[in-house]
Amino acid sequence: MAAMLQALAAILFAGIAVAQSVPQAEIARAAKSPYDLARYLETHTDFDWAPLWQTLGSASPASVEPCVTASDRQARCSTEVIGLLNPDQAIVVVQGGLGLVELYLRFLDEPEGAWKFAGAYGASIKNRDPMHQVVRLGGRPILKVAIQTPNFRGPSIVPEPNEKEVWFDLSARDFEPVFSFPTDSDQDVNPDGITRHVSAVPRVDGADAIDLLLTVDFDFFGFQLGQEEFMGRYERHADEKDFSLRSAQVVASRAAMPVQDFLDLSDILFQPAAERMLVYALPGLKELAGSKRSEAKEELRLMLAKCKDTPEKRTLLALMGEK
Repeated sequence: MAAMLQALAAILFAGIAVAQSVPQAEIARAAKSPYDLARYLETHTDFDWAPLWQTLGSASPASVEPCVTASDRQARCSTEVIGLLNPDQAIVVVQGGLGLVELYLRFLDEPEGAWKFAGAYGASIKNRDPMHQVVRLGGRPILKVAIQTPNFRGPSIVPEPNEKEVWFDLSARDFEPVFSFPTDSDQDVNPDGITRHVSAVPRVDGADAIDLLLTVDFDFFGFQLGQEEFMGRYERHADEKDFSLRSAQVVASRAAMPVQDFLDLSDILFQPAAERMLVYALPGLKELAGSKRSEAKEELRLMLAKCKDTPEKRTLLALMGEK
């Protein structure tokens, strides 16, 4: 009797193993071609992503897959295949109805005719429609992807999306960003008081140079400090993959500025030192210091008390009648 039960249990477990291996085998077959994979993702629900990542030899690039969740195991994927020549390749773009993330799965068409998986990227899209575009820079194909990253606002910790654009050089073998910039980002809270809204527009200069116009709107406890523009020059040499910031300047005065200041101003998740913020928000701060806004001026006075002695600090104190 015991032997019979053991035999039945073995048959049952074997059946379960076979049932589990069938979808894994299907995914493994589909993952050999970007077109078969796109078709599989669109026509199947309630599948496990883990076998796909295992087959591709990659970890998931996103914190959550776009179209399968614990709350809705029947959520469907929608896919798009971007086919490119020179070099021959295909990118499977995977979207889901949740609108949280967009996956990019890149495949290269090898000379022998087989497809080779060449990397994955997960783009957070949060509260906006996804956007991607392929352009040519000096003959090189560039994939532009719009993403959103959360910015946590104050003590309530409410995520406020900040928009960026990320560029991939599709002439390279790997699939990593080579350039990125903020398109619409807000810093709503800052202990020093000076906050900023940042946006940028790139202008391509040949295949390996980009001029980035950075616009920063400064604010101090509700007092609009005005807008300043800065220009950064990004370049990459023949032996480099990424574009690097080589020089920067203040547009109005054409005065050179440290490249680190340009990078710090463009990144709203980083807070530059208060003394550096005084330099770039000085025109608006001078207007505030000479105004009759007593409450805002008191906040400015408190901030300046914490700053090191700089020419900008002395200028503002003099305007407020202090030494």
